[in-house]
Amino acid sequence: MRHKWQGDPRPPQSPKIRGWLLLAALGVALLPLRLAEFIAADLLPAFSKDVWSLLTTPGTEAYHPLNAPILLFELVGNLILLVASLVLAVLFFQKRRAVPILAVSVLVFAFVFYVGDYFAARQLPAVASQDDTESRLDLAGALLVCAIAVPYFLVSRRVKETFVR
Repeated sequence: MRHKWQGDPRPPQSPKIRGWLLLAALGVALLPLRLAEFIAADLLPAFSKDVWSLLTTPGTEAYHPLNAPILLFELVGNLILLVASLVLAVLFFQKRRAVPILAVSVLVFAFVFYVGDYFAARQLPAVASQDDTESRLDLAGALLVCAIAVPYFLVSRRVKETFVR
């Protein structure tokens, strides 16, 4: 029988995910789903043989020399985010010690990628002629998430106490 003054050989249990971490958990769980849906529904169709040919063949109606590089940039960036968000989700719910730095890295990479993608896409006449209010709101939202979540993951006591494995 162990007395309470004797050390417990088991590692301390990390606290349950609650408080603001519940909101982070929701975002972490939904991000891979949103990215997979975006890639499948919006991005991959551009890589079908007919659409790719229309967008990347000089002389066609939709051709622009930046179509191919921008589409490839979007595909690679979104695939990186998808893989990173899946890894983050697994580690988050395992309460791994690497979560805070990985979460900050994913958030900052996503924001920088979205800014780069926004300005690259604005170089295409078909995109530049569209109202970009929605895109600007998406960027503002991403900036707001970074401005709140990055400091939270870096300095929150709950984060430090939860991700200890």
